[in-house]
Amino acid sequence: MRNGLLLAARPLLHDGLTAIEMDVLEYNKEKINFDLACGFNLSNEFVKKLNALEVETYALPRKKYVPAYIYGIYKLVKEKKYDFVYIHGNSAMLLVEVLPSKLAGTKVVTHCHNTKSNYPFINKLFKPLFNILVDEKIGCSALASEWAYSGKNIITIKNGVDIDTFEFSEFDRCNIRKYLGWEKNKIVGHIGRFIDQKNHERLVDIFECLYAIDSNYRMLLIGEGQLRDSIESKISHKGLSNVVKIINHTDVPEQFMSAMDIMVLPSLFEGLCLVAIEAQANGLPVLIDNFFAKETSATDICERIDLSESDSLWAKKIESMLAKGRKNVRDQLINKDFDKETMMKSIQNVLLK
Repeated sequence: MRNGLLLAARPLLHDGLTAIEMDVLEYNKEKINFDLACGFNLSNEFVKKLNALEVETYALPRKKYVPAYIYGIYKLVKEKKYDFVYIHGNSAMLLVEVLPSKLAGTKVVTHCHNTKSNYPFINKLFKPLFNILVDEKIGCSALASEWAYSGKNIITIKNGVDIDTFEFSEFDRCNIRKYLGWEKNKIVGHIGRFIDQKNHERLVDIFECLYAIDSNYRMLLIGEGQLRDSIESKISHKGLSNVVKIINHTDVPEQFMSAMDIMVLPSLFEGLCLVAIEAQANGLPVLIDNFFAKETSATDICERIDLSESDSLWAKKIESMLAKGRKNVRDQLINKDFDKETMMKSIQNVLLK
């Protein structure tokens, strides 16, 4: 059995990146003895999950104390003599984790999930050395791979989903809509953290226009994040509080997707949005913008529109997609390798190489 360290370069959150990290730990437990190290606090929820998987956890110095953090990684990797270190992130900023791991004498695998950095200058500065040091480079889409990597050993492994889990359920649809009090309404949905990237500000503006066209529309937002309060204030200011609901993280997103009529995702940038693929597995029409990786349009129920288009044009697009209704696109997803088993097996092959 190989020994690996999953080095969490950012906090474990209720988002797609963390979900993939946890799935990798679960999928590989018979072939890879994984430890996890992190320079952030782990919530009790994730501690319980990691304990259940028998994953040993190590607290690194706080990441904001960069020299101590780097030395902490070096010391841990040197002492434990891992066969490899596996790191998820969004850019060449992962050099902070990669460098001490390589200096400690191990192989490094990185997995990029996005197409933008909050520190573009530092990312550009780090990128050449980052790409020299990393042994295996995984991107979640061609766009993410192009953004983060150069040189050799680049592989694109598309985000896959458990298609059976996300299959549409009429039972869930009825129950959730009753729970929301929206049995007869048309529900626009969004699942994602309240951060700048997800562009909730624009989503609220689009919904306001849509609601002006037809007052039967409702909007359900599911997620957490630092911008939630400001988005709630905007919803209240527009007089939409009675027709928009916000729910914190759920462990059963597929049930809420079954209750929705369309998923609208106007993100400012994306690698390969896991929620968009999950929604398609549910048969839910998905409207995205042109910043999404091309692989996101995995089926014919996912359509695109440019962010530069007006709110009214977005609203009309939503109405036209709703008129088409749901569609079972299971075979389309499987044919394009968007099933979770294919993704996990591909990652495992890289880690075991």
